[in-house]
Formats: sequence, structure tokens, C-alpha cells
Amino acid sequence: MSEEEEVRDNWEDFGDDDIPIFSATTMTFIDENEEGEEEEYEIESSGSNGKHPIPHKETHTQPLKFPPITQDISILAKQFTIKDKDIENAPQKEKELNATAQSEPLLLVNFTRLSQGEITFIAETNEISNPSLLEQYKEIIHQDFENKCESFFSLGLAWHSDSSTWMKDIAKIEKEYPNDYISPMGYPFLVNGVQAENMWREILAPTKWKSVNILKCVYLPRANRGLVYKRDMALALQNLALEQEILGVTALKMRAQEDSLSEENGEKLMNVLDQIVAMIFGRISRFGKAPQEHFTHLAKMHELIRSGWIDEFGCLPPQQIWRQANR
Repeated sequence: MSEEEEVRDNWEDFGDDDIPIFSATTMTFIDENEEGEEEEYEIESSGSNGKHPIPHKETHTQPLKFPPITQDISILAKQFTIKDKDIENAPQKEKELNATAQSEPLLLVNFTRLSQGEITFIAETNEISNPSLLEQYKEIIHQDFENKCESFFSLGLAWHSDSSTWMKDIAKIEKEYPNDYISPMGYPFLVNGVQAENMWREILAPTKWKSVNILKCVYLPRANRGLVYKRDMALALQNLALEQEILGVTALKMRAQEDSLSEENGEKLMNVLDQIVAMIFGRISRFGKAPQEHFTHLAKMHELIRSGWIDEFGCLPPQQIWRQANR
């Protein structure tokens, strides 16, 4: 059995079969090339217009207000740029993080593909065909928002965005789907019985750990996953870090035992942090970037998170802690 097959076998515990394979030194991604054929990429780690009206909450839902995160976002901006030599403009990154912290999550939906071509944008008249059907689709989506999001994300019918970037994101998506009608949707007031505002704030709120913040506050919010999933993952990441900090030297001993057991069994298991990174990075939109450019950037961020975690906690997290954090 190859190392890649072993990684896939060990992936089942985490539930995503279609995400990239990560190891300590190599990431293998499967993506479509320009001819529509599947191709592997292996990388070494080291305002509004007529077509896109400004998204608003539906009249049957209570309007959302997303106040800015109270923690100092400038601290997070500085943390994020400490070891990332590709990001030279810290003030710009701080500006982007502040914009995200004050944003609302949005869903960008390809209604043309969702309706199998019945909903389109008519450029000559600046109108949407079948607007009544469009409203019916929106109503149906709001009735089961979280599950619909997850389904649309996996089928490539929708993308995550937020109120600070949605127009730029749509412009990039339309280059890939020039004849389709892509429109933003605001989140309902409640998602699975929980206020969307509260979940979004929990996801974006910085922690005291730099490596956790890069993953939790920068990349997790961008992933094409539902809001409930992101909230749960954000809490699990915090619990993982807190548990390892409390264990201290004991965590080092646990990691040594796991490595020793792995060698005795002739297995090379992927560390839990690499698995978490893969689950999140595997759902980050390329938004028009070439696959190689996109995955090269993610490889650098993966290495940054990995090395940062070791600097802060002394070692990568033991597998046992992740299981305890998710019971």
C-alpha cells in the first residue's frame, strides 16, 4: 500500500473523502485542468449593479446586525505576517482583517445551474428571467439553510463570501461561468436554531495563539463549509490548543508514544493538525487562480501553521487530544 493510500484510509475518521492529501513534506491535490481532465498537483511544503443587487435579508427574517469584533484585530494582522514573507504589506492585511471582522457571511449561488438553465440574466434588458422562480428557490434555501449550503458547496453550485468581498468574488466566478446568473444571499437570522451573528463572531474572534489564529480566523471563515461546521471547527481548534497547553510536557510524551507505536506497526500516520488543515484548505475557493498558484500558496500557509504550532506548543498535537476535544 502506498503512502497516499494509507493517508486515504486514515482519512475516514474525519469524513471528507474528496479533499487534498497532506503529509509533513508533500501535498497532493486533484483538480481539473483547462481541458476539463483531472490532473494531480504535488507541492513540496516548506458596490452594486443591476445584475448583482446588494444582498439584503429576506422580509420574513429579522434583520441581522454584525457588530465588529471587540478584540484587537491589529494584533492578529501582525501575528499573521510574522513568518509569511509573501505578505509584505501588514497595514493592508490589517485593513482586510478589520473588514472581515465587521462583515456578514454571504452565500454566492449559481442560480442558472441550480435551476438547470431556467434562471438567467438578460443583459440586453438588464433583467432576470423567471424572477418568481428565483424567489421560490431563495425561500426553499432559507428553510434548510445549513444543509442546503453544504450540498451546494459540494456540488459546486455555491461559494462562501462575505459583505466585504462578495462583488470581487462574483466578478472572478463569472469569468468561469460567463453565461450564468450568480447572486448573493444573506444568511437567515437563525441557522439550526442559533443566531448566525453569534456563530460568525465566534469563528472570527482571535485567540492568544498565533498558529491557531491563522487557521481559525483567516482561512476557516473563507472555506466553503456551512456556518455550523465552521463554528464547531473553531471551537474544536480552541479546545485542541487549550488541552495541549494545559498538558505541557505530557503532550510531548504522548506524541513520542504515538510516533514510537507508529514505527513499530510500520505505519506513517498523518498528524491531526495536518488533517485539520487539509479539511479546511480543501474547501478554499481558487476564485480564478491557476491551480499551481493556489496550491503553492496553501502549501506555504500549511508550513507556516505547522511551524508556528511547534514554536508555541513544543510539538504537533497528539491524536488523543483531538479525540477528547470532539467527544
